[in-house]
Amino acid sequence: MATACALGLGGGLAASSATDYSVRPIESPDPQLKGRWAERAAAAGDLNGDRVPDFFVAVPMEDVNAVADTGRVYAVNGRTLGTLYAINSPEPQTNSKFGFYISVVGDETGDRVSDIAIGTDAQDVYTGTGAACGSPEPNGCNEDQGKAWVFDGKTGVLLYALNNPSPQGNSKNSARFGSRIGRAGDLTGDKRPEIIIGASNNDVPAGCGDISPLPAGCRVNQGQAFIFNGTSGALLRTLDLPASDRSPAGTCASSCGSLGIAVQGPGDVNRDKIPDQLVDAGSYSFYTGSGAPCGAPEPNGCNEGQGREYVFSGTDGSVLFHIDDPEPQAGAVFGFQDAAPLSPGDVNGDGYADLYANGFVQNGPAGEGQGKAWVFSGNGGSLLDELHDPTPEVGGQFGWSMSKTFYNKDRVPDLYVGQSPHHVAGATGSGGTYVFDGRTGALLKALELPASDRQTSSSGNLGPNLGWANAAVGDINRDGQPDYVAGEPFEDVGPNQDQGRLLVFLSSDKTRPSAPKIRRRGAFVLFSATDPDNRSEQLRFRCSTGRGALHACGARLRVRSGSTIRVQAVDRAGNRSRVVSMRIS
Repeated sequence: MATACALGLGGGLAASSATDYSVRPIESPDPQLKGRWAERAAAAGDLNGDRVPDFFVAVPMEDVNAVADTGRVYAVNGRTLGTLYAINSPEPQTNSKFGFYISVVGDETGDRVSDIAIGTDAQDVYTGTGAACGSPEPNGCNEDQGKAWVFDGKTGVLLYALNNPSPQGNSKNSARFGSRIGRAGDLTGDKRPEIIIGASNNDVPAGCGDISPLPAGCRVNQGQAFIFNGTSGALLRTLDLPASDRSPAGTCASSCGSLGIAVQGPGDVNRDKIPDQLVDAGSYSFYTGSGAPCGAPEPNGCNEGQGREYVFSGTDGSVLFHIDDPEPQAGAVFGFQDAAPLSPGDVNGDGYADLYANGFVQNGPAGEGQGKAWVFSGNGGSLLDELHDPTPEVGGQFGWSMSKTFYNKDRVPDLYVGQSPHHVAGATGSGGTYVFDGRTGALLKALELPASDRQTSSSGNLGPNLGWANAAVGDINRDGQPDYVAGEPFEDVGPNQDQGRLLVFLSSDKTRPSAPKIRRRGAFVLFSATDPDNRSEQLRFRCSTGRGALHACGARLRVRSGSTIRVQAVDRAGNRSRVVSMRIS
């Protein structure tokens, strides 16, 4: 009679609280004092075609070719954890901090490999004639203006540069253009994602903060965000603070908004088939009292620097809705993010892309600066869930960074959240990273600093700060479970203070599948088993008839009546169940 075995090949990653993770450190390819290796990290997908996901690591304080603090970005091979290639600044400058922010923006060239945008918030940009920026500064030198470049993900070759469309004055101190970058989605219909960049210190009108006294209507550091065509780099749209939320006095000298201090491309939140954008105004002042609105002089009830998030329509740039801090607090900087998430995804199953926001200096029961994070509905901005520090403490700054992940294979995206500094007993600034269930907000896994990397407080020692950067990089060890990376940029290595270190958390599944069950169905024999980590659809089977060697059995087996079939379940990590036998009658 003919006998067949059912072969389970699950599509997707899965892990459980029982999944063990081993830690693999990656040291800086160019060890330096205060280099701050791994201050930024970003998942890249497969860059080199070996079917293993790769990732980027930025070192904005690295000295390159004797130029101090010019910065560098590395593409890391997920299979070997070695360097694929390095990207140097196209315009190296002292203290420019190339790699201050990085964002994998999608495939801009059509080669099916994601490309990367790299920003520096301290680049001097010369817009005048004659001598370039130098000392003394000529007219036309926009000091610390910031800049961004887009590079080919496969080769690291420069594609184009992006400049602040609203350049600030000659003496302007840091417009911060390029300090936040995100993928805006395809707004033009060319199947290439656009790029959104924040300039949170832009004055509106441009450069008015350089004039003394401030001219009427000047809003210092109000901030802006800009959307650029992903193919050409041309400016598509400017996003400004809504008129209703600007200082009623017309002129604003401080806490005027800082729009662009976080940018996201969460996807289509209003179902018009055009992706929308989320932009944060971290220093937005929110009025909670009675009487005059926030202005000068400030009345009682003005939460200065509380922050507000805005969701802009991808169709026309109008504001769809805004989101406020669920726990109003002055100085909370609500919505500030030090990571480049696209979105937590659709966590409540209503078909809308949902939104993430943190309050990394939000006060809590443990005290000031405990930190907190929230998930809001993409359908109008209502609060869906709160995320809490598993071990709350004063100054823990929970929620500092976030990446989307799929941890437990319930078809709902989960959140990989970092906190920095976060102290542990006997050590300072240890930090930590955690995986939370996207559906319930429950803690699924803690990935924390190894004891060997902990540091005691000393003069000038910030502690390692694990979780300053994090990325859910996918399955790089090919065991069917998600792997993670996290930066500890202030880790002291050897004699080098703040040299930095990157930790790779590799899933280490040691749990055996259950013994297979064998059942008859007409002319066939079917196998099934379960796995505590990967679920049954992740399993494959090995079987034989009689005493022959076990072999992969996804096809029908021809056996004679009276034969004995033997079967074993194997998970993607290679763990094997015990062998089960059944005599065919």
